[in-house]
Amino acid sequence: MMTSGLVLLPLLLGACGPAARRTSGMRGAFDYDARPAPAVRIAGTETRDGVSIHDVEYAGLDGEPVRAYLVIPRTAGRAPGLVYTHPAPGSRTTYLDEAVEMGRRGVASLVLDAPWSREAFWLPLFKDGAADLQRYTGVVVGLRRAVDVLAARPEVDAARIGYVGHSFGAAFGGALVGAEPRIRAAVLIAGPSSFTEIAAVNNPELTGEARDRYAREMAPIDPVNHVGRAAGRPVLFQFPRQEQYFAEATFLRYAAAAGDPKEVRWYDGDHYLKSSAARDERIAWLLQRLGGR
Repeated sequence: MMTSGLVLLPLLLGACGPAARRTSGMRGAFDYDARPAPAVRIAGTETRDGVSIHDVEYAGLDGEPVRAYLVIPRTAGRAPGLVYTHPAPGSRTTYLDEAVEMGRRGVASLVLDAPWSREAFWLPLFKDGAADLQRYTGVVVGLRRAVDVLAARPEVDAARIGYVGHSFGAAFGGALVGAEPRIRAAVLIAGPSSFTEIAAVNNPELTGEARDRYAREMAPIDPVNHVGRAAGRPVLFQFPRQEQYFAEATFLRYAAAAGDPKEVRWYDGDHYLKSSAARDERIAWLLQRLGGR
């Protein structure tokens, strides 16, 4: 049971590294002014097996509140950190249990309510490529700000931060790992190679020339065009064998576009991949690359 109350969670702003400005190196697409990491407000706290789960909120770049769980292990010294981004539908609860297990292994996590958990963000999507390009660019910048929030924590080692994204979150993960050098390892689960494929699943009227136009407009942010820039930082792709939304070919394109080191693993299960084998292998893979116990 979470104890209630609203307090400011202190930050070590210097932990973010020396930057008045963070740049992506990606032709400026995801550049942003690295203002001090936003103040994090705690709405409640729960402890499970020595792991602290803070119900938190901070201001996103667009002024919208970002809700998340900040999961902090009880460890000596600074812990590795993870940012978790759920599929659609989904919420910050989707990967909370896994984040708590990572906390037991000595890893901190910021488990986000992604923008697509809000109707106001979701409902206008999948019609206008130019508008979605602008929205999605903002999402990638917002994920970089989530890294700011996590890296600023005094309990977190800013040199050992990873990312876990599922479906929509995995698609954005391709752009994020290409743009954000602080992501040292990433797991991308059931993510397609382009945002047009996500749009076509959610908008059956997006066909023919309309789909072609949408694809042209969205190409600058497509994960397949960014994930290769993470070369040298490990990426694990986890794909389901009984996928119901996307063709196997799009998974293979996505993985092929990534640089080395990378791994591709397939599991029995549908798009949402509620597989204990996938979970256990993901945890072990992350611990091996980021540290923990």
